[in-house]
Amino acid sequence: MKRLLTTIAVLATASSVGLARADTLYADFSPVFADGEMHACNIEYAAFFDDFTYEQGRRLVATGSLYLTIVKGMPASMVKVRLGTLANNHFDPVMAPTSVSFLNAGHIVRPVTSADSDVPGARVSVYGTDVTVDLLEQILGGKITLSFARKKGGLDILLPLDIQARINPQTGERTLSKVAINAFSLCAYDLIEKAKKQ
Repeated sequence: MKRLLTTIAVLATASSVGLARADTLYADFSPVFADGEMHACNIEYAAFFDDFTYEQGRRLVATGSLYLTIVKGMPASMVKVRLGTLANNHFDPVMAPTSVSFLNAGHIVRPVTSADSDVPGARVSVYGTDVTVDLLEQILGGKITLSFARKKGGLDILLPLDIQARINPQTGERTLSKVAINAFSLCAYDLIEKAKKQ
């Protein structure tokens, strides 16, 4: 969270230069371990977007993760979206989305299950093996479009993420890099190979 606030503070200062309606701040790889062994592969992201669907263009920050793990020997995945506002360089969570998913071939993919997270402002959706393959393809391709609604039965907001996005918190300089994608790819391969041997 500290890194997020530092990054947002730099970008908020530069917002008068013109941020896009949806702008990926960063996407970072972070492995998850349990009992000293690889348990999951995780991409953490943050993005600004202007909400013209529910709030007449209010600027919000979406943070969350794209998560791959193995359940009962089969790949499974999770998408997490947390929403908040930026006030005085402080992240304030808002009400969690009522639904969270992602776009695949022009269609919104529905999860096996979805629930509010124990983190304020966040919701998590879980997917089985078939959908997990689609999610992995998009992550490895470097781009994915998340979808979420802020009211039950409301319209979905589509949030494109660039998983190649990298940023220098000191300068605000943006670059594109496949570091996170390559690390996630190696992690996913190791995780799936390990599951095959169980």
